[in-house]
Amino acid sequence: MTLPNKYYHNKALDYGISSTRMNNVLKLLDGVAGKNILDVGCATGYVGEKLKNNGNYVVGLDLSPEAIKRAKEKLDEAYVFNLESGLDFPVRKNFDLIIMSEVIEHLFLPQETIKRLVKIIKPHGRILISTPNFLHIANRKRFLLGDFHYDASGVFDEGHIRFFTYKSVISMMKDLGFLLAGENHVFSPNFISSFPGLFAYQFVFLFQKI
Repeated sequence: MTLPNKYYHNKALDYGISSTRMNNVLKLLDGVAGKNILDVGCATGYVGEKLKNNGNYVVGLDLSPEAIKRAKEKLDEAYVFNLESGLDFPVRKNFDLIIMSEVIEHLFLPQETIKRLVKIIKPHGRILISTPNFLHIANRKRFLLGDFHYDASGVFDEGHIRFFTYKSVISMMKDLGFLLAGENHVFSPNFISSFPGLFAYQFVFLFQKI
């Protein structure tokens, strides 16, 4: 196992989701049911399980064999897969919805990966993306003070190799043929929800294929 694979293998077992982000994701999907869903970077299946319990057929992909072993107990199908391997996806279905929760910041070429995922999404299919806000006001204060370092978790997790802003996510998806269909971001306590680019801690976007 290569060093990056080993790192993500261990992280996949530790990653979870806050109740706030989970609720925001499920509310944005508005009780979606009876759909084929691909949970990309599914970890142990904690998001996909909620969607399966709502009557959807959920397939998970993750880099970690141990995480997939656990995900198989929760999802309809689950496969060990490196998104940036260039290999064909180990799935045969075309999907109504693709979930990428806290994934794109871990990819060397997120746009190329999503471009490949487009091939297995149905016409007018949707992609849900969540990712940390690089330009959250607290981070801007750090930068002004000359303070930048990687952390064991959070926005500056050591495994994050890409950083995103509100505008950069929307721009990337527009270039790939998707329009913004909804948003329900996670805001730090006591911050104003009217300005997600400044005050959202984690972005939660829903995009629809044109």
